Amino acid sequence: MSAVVEARGVRKEYGGLVAVEDLTFAVERGQILGVLGPNGAGKTSAIRVLTTIFAPTRGTFAVAGIPNTRPADIRQRIGVLPESAGYPERLTGEEYLRYHARLFGLGSRARAPLPSHCSRKPVCSRAPAPQSALTVEECGSGSASRGPSSMSRRCCF
Repeated sequence: MSAVVEARGVRKEYGGLVAVEDLTFAVERGQILGVLGPNGAGKTSAIRVLTTIFAPTRGTFAVAGIPNTRPADIRQRIGVLPESAGYPERLTGEEYLRYHARLFGLGSRARAPLPSHCSRKPVCSRAPAPQSALTVEECGSGSASRGPSSMSRRCCF
């Protein structure tokens, strides 16, 4: 597989329900892929498989040349910002950030209390912060799934 994103015969089943059947495509560098279809067509399941949230029932895929047999490596190379995060309202911004830190392999560092010096710094320190970045303090205590959608999305970002 040499495309930026490539899937071959990907299938995802939940019990006896087939959500994704024979997903096969290739996206070359510079191309944009749109995923369209009616409710229940398998779009969300396909994205969850390709982002390694769920394992495929069968088939293979690669993202940035990394095979699906190395999900942690794929997660370090991608980012997904859905229209709706879909997390329970009880999840605070801080809990949301810690969940994703663990998902992306930060392990025990994600469980430790946030250092006091982080409370005023942009949430993401790996890339230049956009002017509208929120601080950990702003995301920390409020619900990640309630409130103005721009704030929720900025916490998710």
